[in-house]
Amino acid sequence: AINYVRHDGPPLLLLHGEDDTRVKVRHSKGLAERLVAAGGLADLRVYPNTGHVDIILSLAALFRRRTQVARDVAAFLTLHGR
Repeated sequence: AINYVRHDGPPLLLLHGEDDTRVKVRHSKGLAERLVAAGGLADLRVYPNTGHVDIILSLAALFRRRTQVARDVAAFLTLHGR
């Protein structure tokens, strides 16, 4: 995906847990940097004390208060949704 970024693609919200052991934070940072360099829009959010699965769990009603994820998604959609 990083090799196919385009300036006219949709804005990306990249959510990453600082404690993610499956995907390195540098991968999300690299994608964001590549997209911005191409003239696109990328918003990278890195959450402390959060792992890979915690990002998805943060969208469930029971776990929404654990992180800022749900609020960040809502704000991004308000700003960029169509």
